[in-house]
Amino acid sequence: MKNIISRNCRKFKMPILALSFALIYINVFLTLPMLFLSSEDDVSGLTGYTSQFLIYSIFSLTVFAAFSVLIYKICWRLFREYTVVIVCIIAAITIVNTIAEWPSYGVLDNFVFSEAVTVSAKGAVFDLIKIVTVSLIVLYALYARPNLVVVGLIVCSLSALIFFGVSVKTFEDKVSNTYAKDTSDIEPIAYSRKSKNIVVFVMDGAMSGYIPYIFDSHPKFHSQYDGFTLYPNAVSTGDRTINTMAAVFGGHEYTVSNINERSSGSLLEKVSEAYEVLPSNFLKRGYRVTYLDPFWYGFKRRGDCPRIIKTLGMACINFIDSVGRQKANSVLDASFSERVFPSIYQQYIALSIFKSSPSIAKPLIYSDRDWLGFSAQWKKKQDKYLMNYMALDSLSEYSSIDEGEGTLTFIVNNITRATVLSDSNCMPDNTLQPDHFDLEKFKDRETVEILVTTKCALFAYGKYLDWFKKNDIYDNSEFYIVSDHGWKSFNPAFEGEEHQHEKSKYQSLMMIKNVGEKGKLKEDNDFIVNADLPALVCRSIDGCESFISDSKIRPLAVGEKVKLHSTPWNPAGQDEMRFELNSVHEVERNIFDKDNWRISND
Repeated sequence: MKNIISRNCRKFKMPILALSFALIYINVFLTLPMLFLSSEDDVSGLTGYTSQFLIYSIFSLTVFAAFSVLIYKICWRLFREYTVVIVCIIAAITIVNTIAEWPSYGVLDNFVFSEAVTVSAKGAVFDLIKIVTVSLIVLYALYARPNLVVVGLIVCSLSALIFFGVSVKTFEDKVSNTYAKDTSDIEPIAYSRKSKNIVVFVMDGAMSGYIPYIFDSHPKFHSQYDGFTLYPNAVSTGDRTINTMAAVFGGHEYTVSNINERSSGSLLEKVSEAYEVLPSNFLKRGYRVTYLDPFWYGFKRRGDCPRIIKTLGMACINFIDSVGRQKANSVLDASFSERVFPSIYQQYIALSIFKSSPSIAKPLIYSDRDWLGFSAQWKKKQDKYLMNYMALDSLSEYSSIDEGEGTLTFIVNNITRATVLSDSNCMPDNTLQPDHFDLEKFKDRETVEILVTTKCALFAYGKYLDWFKKNDIYDNSEFYIVSDHGWKSFNPAFEGEEHQHEKSKYQSLMMIKNVGEKGKLKEDNDFIVNADLPALVCRSIDGCESFISDSKIRPLAVGEKVKLHSTPWNPAGQDEMRFELNSVHEVERNIFDKDNWRISND
């Protein structure tokens, strides 16, 4: 190796070494972290992050440059010409790993993968082959055409910088379009004093299994939820918001299987169509219809309100990213961004190192979800929780009453997908420990957090119900509380079940209060699907016309099996025309009878 360097690379040694270090820095500490961030669907609360990122980058560049000089001073003397070869190989490997596909570790949510980060024997062998191959190519290039190595390093560095610039632009565009800074022009959510009001609360990721325990532990809920019926035997047709919302808003014709069977139209068009079924039918009957945050309509995380306003001429408000965001900012102290931004920067650097490293090193870097000690997980959950909680808590401030026509209002919120421990006022507090009794009953901290967050969601909803009572419109209002899907947990509804976590993902929350209903929370064990919701809501207008068939939309037929679909969580994970399926389960009649389930991985 010494001869390779001394004869062919003598005049290129320093440029190659300097450019290799530069490429490593640009790729790992600039481009990849910003590329990951710009790919996020939810960038709320990150206004001003770009300028902070550049400040952090100057600091990291100083540290990296000092480290590079140290390597040069120490290793150059010890290994001499070997140093340039090693650094050049490392730069090449980081580029190859950056371009290469990730092995699948499941969904990355709050910087935690849903599956264990492991490397199989086959994967380790493939990884070693990749490292050896890259090393041999670099060695040959250094020997035969060192001038081209210099050119290649310059091209790669400039390309990475271009990607960095594009990522910054993409991120800034997302931040500027995420939420309205001024909420003064938000149109009030209108309800009728004389005609019927139908309100549909969609609680992302909630499950019925926690409700009985919460109501028994907090008797006040029984009076707040006067006249409600809980349907514990409720199931969801999917395990992700993106694959279930269409069915929740459009009915069984918009389950994953039925959408995939339709050959005409893109997936975006077919999913978005589902959100228009009920508004279209109710608008024709003279109802005022309002959407608050129709998640994934138009394949926008909070919902493409301008699109639905233009299409149907109805009210649509991105409430979480406007009111929720501003209220959360008022609750958080002024140093919130100063505390959160460094953690987010460190977290994305850790993710970047993870991405650009060989697979055999990934389990060590991931370090049992510790991510090198740089955890922004709780801080991001805190921010997400507060945005959603404050949105719910502020509903009455943005509501009004008149003597007009009936109303149909959809209020979507994902507080129960940002589970935290909170104090008696439902303010998140990372210093809290789970209640000993709750921890003993619900097995782990994560499940207790689901319990506590579900309780706070019900508390915020309950305050809104109190507003209806105070304004004498509770009795002429019909309420539906439904979830798009459940979440893996020690859901008490499936206690002792072999597939407790898997079945929990498909248990839906379903609570209904009809006009004139009174009394303490009741339970009804009828088998119900969250895709039945549109048919139930449409009873008020004697049924809704389908967009697809000549008949009216219908609930599940008696004895019919329900397919439960698992797909990637975001639009990017789907085919242009159809959902990508990870698995399909089936259940019928009674979700608590294990003989009624067919788990596809049995």
